Amino acid sequence: MMRFLFVIIVILSTAIYGENPYVASPNAYKDFWEESIKNPEKFWDEQAKMIPWMAPYQTVWEKPESTNDAFVGKWFVKGKLNAASVCVDRFVPKHGQETALIWVCEEDSRSRIYTYKDLSIAVNQAANLLKAQDVKKGDRVGIWMPMVPELLITQLACAKIGAVAVVCFSGFSACNAEERFTDVQCKVLVTADGGRRRGKVFPLRPELSSAFLQSDFLKKVITCNNCSLAFSITTKDVPWNIGSMNEICDPEPMDSEDPLFLLYTSGSTGKPKGIVHTTGGYVVYALTTMKYVWGIQGLLFPHKEEREVWFSTADIGWIAGHSYITYAPLALGCVVLMYDGVVTYPTPERFFSLIDQYKVSHLYTSPTLLRQLASCGDTIPSKFTFDSLRVLGSVGEPILPETWQWYYEKMGKGRCPIVDTYWQTETGGYLISPIAGVTNLRPGSCCFPFLTINPKILRENGEEASTGEKGFLCIAAPWPGMMRGVYKDQNKFLTTYLEKFPGFYYTGDEAYKDADGYIWIVGRADDVIKVCGHRLGTAEIEAAISTFPGVVESAVIAVPDAIKGNDIVAFIVAKESLSPTDIKQHIHHMFGPIGVPKDIVFVPDLPKTRSGKIVRRILRNLYLGEQIGDTSALANPEIMEHLLEISRPV
Repeated sequence: MMRFLFVIIVILSTAIYGENPYVASPNAYKDFWEESIKNPEKFWDEQAKMIPWMAPYQTVWEKPESTNDAFVGKWFVKGKLNAASVCVDRFVPKHGQETALIWVCEEDSRSRIYTYKDLSIAVNQAANLLKAQDVKKGDRVGIWMPMVPELLITQLACAKIGAVAVVCFSGFSACNAEERFTDVQCKVLVTADGGRRRGKVFPLRPELSSAFLQSDFLKKVITCNNCSLAFSITTKDVPWNIGSMNEICDPEPMDSEDPLFLLYTSGSTGKPKGIVHTTGGYVVYALTTMKYVWGIQGLLFPHKEEREVWFSTADIGWIAGHSYITYAPLALGCVVLMYDGVVTYPTPERFFSLIDQYKVSHLYTSPTLLRQLASCGDTIPSKFTFDSLRVLGSVGEPILPETWQWYYEKMGKGRCPIVDTYWQTETGGYLISPIAGVTNLRPGSCCFPFLTINPKILRENGEEASTGEKGFLCIAAPWPGMMRGVYKDQNKFLTTYLEKFPGFYYTGDEAYKDADGYIWIVGRADDVIKVCGHRLGTAEIEAAISTFPGVVESAVIAVPDAIKGNDIVAFIVAKESLSPTDIKQHIHHMFGPIGVPKDIVFVPDLPKTRSGKIVRRILRNLYLGEQIGDTSALANPEIMEHLLEISRPV
């Protein structure tokens, strides 16, 4: 297997760093994939050697005795490690003075650089601050912060002492955040007074409700002063003042299957799901996928004197930020560029200048941002050389071929491969993606599965779909980085992901394969909306709408948007005449700005099946002026006459 690993590294190194980024044979990777499918445990045993284990694991993968379902098995059994040590501490002895993290804010005057030694000390001090609040191994720590260094530091501080980090996107409302933190009964909440976006300050700590602050489970609230906003101090408030804390903190030995973090994801039911990710399998999978897909050398396999500078425009409040801002790039020894605010503020030129200024080598961003940049024309990007760029990446949603082409030509200058990555919060890392410099690319396709990942596209009856036929994307075998369950609701895990197609992990997405085996993602099969690449549950938004006085019920749909990919339209049944503006403001408060609909349409009733399920397809077709389709399954077919009379908003 050492030969297997060595050959892969040589191929990827040549492909990424050689004069021609496409010199490697695509068939070579197919051979390696087939070998990994035959013996996945052997492959992952080799990858796990990249990290320092505090105690060796006894078994790579253990199938559970109580069930025949392989997807609830354990990885790297009995192994001990600490994720903070993997990401930071191990590099301090030899590379303590080298840059680990560059933080840049949309305000030019605010930026910071952390060496490995600086970052290690900050993590230790933050860990000791948490310990001073009586946080122990297994305690849940809520984190609700903008993209400031203290966010990443707190994540790693939790890992250092064995606490379970629960990060909530700072763009969510306080109501939304409090729901998640209440569900996990977080012992301590770490937040900031506020954040900055497009030159404006938005409050965080001042927005927390008195009911939440008075909760019995919540012992302390640690607040970082980021914007100098005032708020009422309570007996639970503690300032973020790590400077006085001890710079030394011994890492807590964590079992490979101990939880590392919980991250909530929206689904087709009203309550968000707390996805549980464990320490060993997640860390090994995240750094392995990043190393191979991007051809990363970092400090583990240095190929040149220049280290890779990694820039992801994701937010750590989402899984893309967890895996590919905090854990994987740091664990590989990249220089991580972290940005706070809107990268196109005050003009799109800001984003382009960052790449040249900081010599970014690997850029990972969303189709939403790329569409926004492409709409500004070619004049601005033509001002920059982008000489440092080696690989480009896309995340969050399928990238349209025309957007892919713009990305390749205007930013990659026709020489940088694009890795269009497909994965989920639940998967921990990439499932399907091109391999930079190896895969023959097809714009719009995420191409082929990662090593040991065996995808199948199935029909409703469980049979495999034919070439070109759309079906349900499923995975036929487990992998180390996959979720271990839904917090406090393991039955939810089983019913949502494992029951629809027994023996498979069900992604909830639809896809098809072309004649050459390339995989194309079509979209969600359930009631989930992707806005700016963020996955929002229809039921969660509808729950926020339902709390507005006078609303009887509602249904939200996704409609195409040239920049966002999708936007939201809400159909509302009301007892009385209501103001759309007031409803939007209410949703902004209850859910957050990302859930505010583009349009609100008032209707006398909603189309439903006999089982009471709202047929959103009809509403979407109605709004877009398309053929309504079959209505024979409706329990209230008479409503169609009224719906057809409603003028579509322009």
